[in-house]
Amino acid sequence: MFISSLLIVISPYTAFIPVIYIAYSIIKGKYSIKRNPWNRGLLVLFIWSFIVGIINKSFLSSLLSIAFFLYFCLSVFIENNYNSEYKIENLLKLFLKLSLFSAVLGILEKIAFSFWSNPLWAKLIMCPPWATKNHRVYSTFGNPNVAGAWFSCMILLCIYFLNKSGKKKIYLYYIALSLFIIALVLTGSRGAAFGLLAGVFIYFSLNKSKQSFRFLMLASLIIGIIMYAPSIMPSLKNIFGHELNNSIDSRQAIWDGCYKMFQLKPLTGWGLLGVYDFGTYFINYHLREAHAHNIWITLATTLGIVGLTIYIYMKMYIFEGIRLLYNENCKLVSLLSAIQAAIIVHGIVDFTIMAPQMGILFIICSSIISSLSMQYSDATVKIPVPAYNSLL
Repeated sequence: MFISSLLIVISPYTAFIPVIYIAYSIIKGKYSIKRNPWNRGLLVLFIWSFIVGIINKSFLSSLLSIAFFLYFCLSVFIENNYNSEYKIENLLKLFLKLSLFSAVLGILEKIAFSFWSNPLWAKLIMCPPWATKNHRVYSTFGNPNVAGAWFSCMILLCIYFLNKSGKKKIYLYYIALSLFIIALVLTGSRGAAFGLLAGVFIYFSLNKSKQSFRFLMLASLIIGIIMYAPSIMPSLKNIFGHELNNSIDSRQAIWDGCYKMFQLKPLTGWGLLGVYDFGTYFINYHLREAHAHNIWITLATTLGIVGLTIYIYMKMYIFEGIRLLYNENCKLVSLLSAIQAAIIVHGIVDFTIMAPQMGILFIICSSIISSLSMQYSDATVKIPVPAYNSLL
């Protein structure tokens, strides 16, 4: 699992390699497939997105639908192998440790851009030429918003393990937390910062403690720094990137264009690459966009009402799973709920789960919720049976 996790964290180009291997194992019949709304939803999204690609005569859109099948296989793998809190915590710790490399690399990346306008590794991290000015950290994720989303989730992991660690390891987690916070700030991702605030708030609501409240205040401070520091001190624009108004104006233009696209094809949508292929005809904006910078708008535009309905159906199952885990006093429910909240809130202004690494992390966390909820629901059903037999 170490190699697989490393490939996921180290680059968006290698992230799907372990998932493809998992898919091969699923096809070979090595794992049992759990029948639940989450798995069914992923399979239906695969079939529907493939059909929509054919309808729109887009071979690449149909080809990209394979990602949903790979996510389905990953979900089956997680449900079969990570059905206990101990195993899940070990997996999350592994992601946390490997992500420290990405955080340190991001900090070094910022230092390099401070001394050289276009350092050699700008090409290695896929940094476009226009992004070298007022550079925002990409690290191993190919995009500053994706990097920000990942670091936000790692901060939530640090908070969880800080509450569980003893005195010997608590300082190590504080060091990791500090590195992830610095890396998040350097990405300049306001959406990720808001996602973090939502995640910490949900974590605090489900796990009320003084320490959780301190992290809630810290998340608020991070948002304030990323959003308002460049306006108060113009010299800080080189650190945090573009101002807030530019981001909002550009997204509004994208949303308006996607709404026009949705009106033309409300049922089927335009395919997974529809916004990129056809968006220039509807979006009054100077760049081609791969998505609508919003989860719900992107799904409605690319897969239509059908695709959006399937996604809502899947999310309702996940929310029901969270409710069950909370009622059963599952220790992981606060963390898993916080990650879901961070992704949902960030998803208002971005679609980071379209990127391989964040997509895989989202599927893993959702599948863990599905796996644990099935364990608890099975236990709830089975407990009365022996008691009933004993009365006979």
